[in-house]
Amino acid sequence: MSNAENFRAFIDAFNSDDFDAMREIAGNSVYHESATGREAQGEEYMALLKGWRTAFPNLTGEITSLMESGDTVVAEITWTGTHDGPLGMPDGSAIPATGNPIRNEAAMVARYKDGVPDRSNHYFDLLTVMRAAGVA
Repeated sequence: MSNAENFRAFIDAFNSDDFDAMREIAGNSVYHESATGREAQGEEYMALLKGWRTAFPNLTGEITSLMESGDTVVAEITWTGTHDGPLGMPDGSAIPATGNPIRNEAAMVARYKDGVPDRSNHYFDLLTVMRAAGVA
């Protein structure tokens, strides 16, 4: 499986709410969100993803562009969903559900070592998330 196919499989697993597959694909890779400053790996990474899934239960990512060069995959992703659950904040507080839709265009840069994900940096618009949560 190429790195690009691995990346697509991970997004497909997220869209299918398949945390077993995400855990297997991600392995011990490091995940970083530039907008929130959060960084996680292993089970902490899965917990972070579950937090997004709790806040936006129908959240799906559509890969609109994908490039692979050497050990790096770069993708543009459009995330859509509805804020139907509490949105956990980095300080431990939560923003109650608003029922607002979200459409957030993002980019991810994933680095691989020997065909295994090593690190991914997720760049998304936090203001768009906060608008969906009714706080901006």
